[in-house]
Amino acid sequence: MAGLEGARLASPDDNGSPLLKQMREQDPGYDPYTLRHDLTGDGRTDLVVVLRQGDTWPVYWFRGTGQGYAPAAALGNHPLLEEGGLVVKDRQLGIGRFYSDVASWYRWNPRTRSLELQDDTLP
Repeated sequence: MAGLEGARLASPDDNGSPLLKQMREQDPGYDPYTLRHDLTGDGRTDLVVVLRQGDTWPVYWFRGTGQGYAPAAALGNHPLLEEGGLVVKDRQLGIGRFYSDVASWYRWNPRTRSLELQDDTLP
């Protein structure tokens, strides 16, 4: 992944939201910046990770394959992740603030074989 000089995996310690504690009370294993879930409905686990690169929050999706993962697909920079995280609802990926309508939602499109940004609305 070119252009990622100085980038690292984001850590829960990077999160400035007091709501992270509440999220972790509901799910002690919750990591706001790493998500494993079948987003495509093919029975294989996909991986989504958030990086920290200075003040940017690039997000990458790795589609699960029979041999591991496909190459990374960039889902853009999501500055709301400083006080939020990754969630799944109805097999859609949500990226945004905790307990807020302010989020970007991605849905699998089998025709294009990609996760596509919806119109920033709840699923």
